[in-house]
Amino acid sequence: MQIYRSPVYGIQIQYPSSWEKQENATKQDTPADVVTFLAPEVNSNANFDITIEDISDEKGILLPQVANQSMADLKQSLTNFKLIESKQ
Repeated sequence: MQIYRSPVYGIQIQYPSSWEKQENATKQDTPADVVTFLAPEVNSNANFDITIEDISDEKGILLPQVANQSMADLKQSLTNFKLIESKQ
């Protein structure tokens, strides 16, 4: 396993050593892919994106509400989605 760290966004994640890491440019005022992890060619459909979105314009919505809705959306759209660990 390897560890990806982004001091800019304060995130850290472990990923398999055999996966390719692609760091992406950020886009202002839009969701930005920070990093994408791509599985080896054998599992070419597998990938994982970390995306940062500015929600500061969303008045009256708390971060836990946004996180819960995002998790619900992932569980609905990805049949094998499983959140292993989350730290706040």
